[in-house]
Amino acid sequence: MYVKGVGPARAAMLEAKGLKTVEDLLTYAPFRYEDRSNVKRIDKLAPGEMATVLAEVRTTRMSGFRRRGLGMFVQTGARERLLAAEREKFLSEQWPRIEATIRRLGLTPEELLAAVKGEA
Repeated sequence: MYVKGVGPARAAMLEAKGLKTVEDLLTYAPFRYEDRSNVKRIDKLAPGEMATVLAEVRTTRMSGFRRRGLGMFVQTGARERLLAAEREKFLSEQWPRIEATIRRLGLTPEELLAAVKGEA
């Protein structure tokens, strides 16, 4: 029996890892788990920090011979476009529920501004 898309070379590589059946593959634990919930702005990253960054990648290039690296060049204005899209999504998807809650609780604009300023 075979799995479509798995040729002899890939099958040999999988078998070298002890993966001979589909069940073996399904129960195989990955080398590492990467938590992609840590979303940060590029300018807030620390050297070597693992994080998810939202950006529009304009070009890439491979560099180095022994140590492979990936260079990314993010277009100017990508942050502003991403924020504009996030604002639009917030106003269309989340704000209606928030506004309904504000009305239901009878909160006034003054009370909301005081809460934002930390005066509540």
